[in-house]
Amino acid sequence: MTNVRLDTLSPRTVCRLNADWLFRRGPVGNSYERFLDDREWEPVQLPHDAAIDQAFDWENSNESNGWLPFGAGAYRKHFSLPAEAEGKRVLVEFEGVYRDAEVWINGHYLGRRLNGYLGFEWDLTEHAAFGGENVLSVSYDNRKPGTSRWYTGEGLYRDVWLKIVDPLHVPLYGTCVTTPSITAESALVKIETEVLNLHRRRRLCRLVTSLLGPDGECVAGAEAVAPIAAGERYAFRQESAVPTPCLWDLATPDLYPAVSTLSVADAAVDSYATRFGIREIRLTPERGLLLNGRKVVAKGGNLHHDLGCLGSATRRSRHGKPRPTTASVS
Repeated sequence: MTNVRLDTLSPRTVCRLNADWLFRRGPVGNSYERFLDDREWEPVQLPHDAAIDQAFDWENSNESNGWLPFGAGAYRKHFSLPAEAEGKRVLVEFEGVYRDAEVWINGHYLGRRLNGYLGFEWDLTEHAAFGGENVLSVSYDNRKPGTSRWYTGEGLYRDVWLKIVDPLHVPLYGTCVTTPSITAESALVKIETEVLNLHRRRRLCRLVTSLLGPDGECVAGAEAVAPIAAGERYAFRQESAVPTPCLWDLATPDLYPAVSTLSVADAAVDSYATRFGIREIRLTPERGLLLNGRKVVAKGGNLHHDLGCLGSATRRSRHGKPRPTTASVS
């Protein structure tokens, strides 16, 4: 069982929930039951492709799926939440489940996602046990052929993240950064930040956005204050000028983190970072594709997410080593 601990250095706790899942192949009608005896289930680590180790099946597959069978299955994850997290919101983000995923927490149904490639997030708070054990259950059904023209793999083939946040927080994909005007001396940066208030009362919220240079030093910033009603999703719109910007280019892909810090009564309640590049991209009929005013030739390939005989479960880092988590689990 994974013991999740609060990150005491940040108002937002984020940890990868990839270790020590339990897996059972085939449709499992009662996989969501909280006290189900799952001791005989197979232990697996995520990302996990449940199809790649199966025998080739000429009758229950096709060429697009690499002649590996279309199947179904279920996963269960046991984890504990700290008692001191009560009063916060507990979220789980799935980067991708192939396919037709259904999710439960402690036997309570959260919802369904048909698409196998788009990530999604669920709020576990209402049915979570703080200071005790929780069971997250996920089923998938990939038995419908023809959902893709290439090998998809199946199951929990991407990372899963657990987040503990304040009821006042920046939601998933809550920031949008654009750079509409760029010169050698200065770049105008516009930031739109959504803030969700799940408190029962209005909160007077202060948003401070710090723009950090590629070297990590603060180069610009913006600040705004707004009252946000209970249940409201409010969009802050800010802009700032970055002096002598380092342009994102093919040879110098420099990125700027935009750090959004939310405060109530001078106490930070959330912090959320978004990386972006300062660059100008234009597509013209006369000169073609222009990057920062310079003509470039677009080069690419039809690269799908699968790794052939290694399956569709992919780790981002080299040598198969997972990235370090941003909060501690044990």
